Amino acid sequence: AIPEPRVERFLVCRNALCGMVLPLPSKASQQFAPYAHTCPICNFQVVKVVNTTTRREHMLCPYCFNFVPRDLHPDKAELRCFQCAHPFCNLARGVPEGGGGGGLGATGRAPVRPRAMGSL
Repeated sequence: AIPEPRVERFLVCRNALCGMVLPLPSKASQQFAPYAHTCPICNFQVVKVVNTTTRREHMLCPYCFNFVPRDLHPDKAELRCFQCAHPFCNLARGVPEGGGGGGLGATGRAPVRPRAMGSL
């Protein structure tokens, strides 16, 4: 089988003081759109990913996709919402791998990070 073409894509924060750049999944058949949900782990806006070939879709947090919460998923390289095991997120469908605290800090609240929704 011929491998699917890849396209390098990034989510870039429009705030000049932030400068955050986050890679997105690179399959050429995937399209991205903002999704009206905030990740309870990092407070980033969630992105809807649509495969234009299969018409399947899923959600991902751009921050958690690149910086997997290790207390919840110590062995994952990337994380999509359906794989996440956060106990209070309605997009999470996964199971904790390390028996961690669900991505919550020592205070029991998600760490505060800026919302980033740049050009898709």
